[in-house]
Formats: sequence, C-alpha cells, structure tokens
Amino acid sequence: MSSLTRAKSAARSNAIADVPDLELSITDARAEAIRHQALVARYNKAKESLDELHLPSIEAAAARIKELEAAIEAFVVRRQKTLFPKDRRSVQINGADLSLRSNGGAITTQKGHSQKTVIDALLTEPDEDKADAYLTWKASLNKDAARARWETDEDFLRSLGLDLTETDSFRIDYNLAEADPA
Repeated sequence: MSSLTRAKSAARSNAIADVPDLELSITDARAEAIRHQALVARYNKAKESLDELHLPSIEAAAARIKELEAAIEAFVVRRQKTLFPKDRRSVQINGADLSLRSNGGAITTQKGHSQKTVIDALLTEPDEDKADAYLTWKASLNKDAARARWETDEDFLRSLGLDLTETDSFRIDYNLAEADPA
C-alpha cells in the first residue's frame, strides 16, 4: 500500500460521521490534550533540575569568555597596525581568527534629534535638490484602505490586480482543569 493510499485510508477512518462520533472524538482529543499537558509539565520539571545543575557553570563560563574577549578586542584595537599586515583585516593567532572591520561610518542622529526632526528639517529645506539628495520616497500599497473600500471600489481594485481573500479559522480549547475527561 502506497503512502498516499495509507493517508487516504487514515483520513477516511478518522472522518466524523455524526454527533456521537464528534463527541467521542472530542473526548479522545481532550484526553490526549490532558496527557500532553502532563508530559510537558514532567519535561519542564526535568528541565528545571538540569538548569539548576548546569546553568550556574554555563553562565560563569559565558561571563569569563565575554571578559576575555573584551580584553582581546581592546588589545587588537590598540595594536591593529602591528597585528594586521597591509590591506588585511583578519589574522590567525593561536587557533583563533581575529578580524577588525570598519562599518564605513554609520549615520546616527545627534543627541536631542530624531530621524523625524531631521526629515522635517529636510522637508522644509529651501534648496529642494539638497533635500531630495538625503530623502527617499517609498511607495507602498495601503491594504487597509483597499479592504475598507472593497465594497465600493471592488471593480477598480480587481482591475488593478487585487483580490480580497477571506478565510475562516477554527480553534478548539479544552477544559484541562479536570483530570477525568469522561
């Protein structure tokens, strides 16, 4: 029997034919959800025990690595001209690849300014060519407006190549507080 045939057979055997089947399936699913919840709780408890045993050592090692790497970085920055040959930004020392790269100069806003205040200043700049050199304009589809006006502008929006696709979602919540699902 092929896997496709097995899948079809399984789907048919799990099909719910009537309300009593539905009730039985809900009972089975609820019991499995309670079992799942117990397994997750057992897993979490075991994980907590492992965390208590190993996390202090792991965190101490991570802190020591961070401390050592900060000292290594400070030394490399101070001695970059002697550590890195001409036009090389990386070097291998004692089993570690060290590299030093420039970000090319990051543009940031000065204290007391935000990107919005800078953009507002550029928008009011009298020299439009200068202002345009530092602003970008990004057009994007306003899907909220299309959804809100779909009934009145459906033909127009469809002629542009848009569709409104509605989907339903199903959700089931089990009452897992009771241990006995029957």
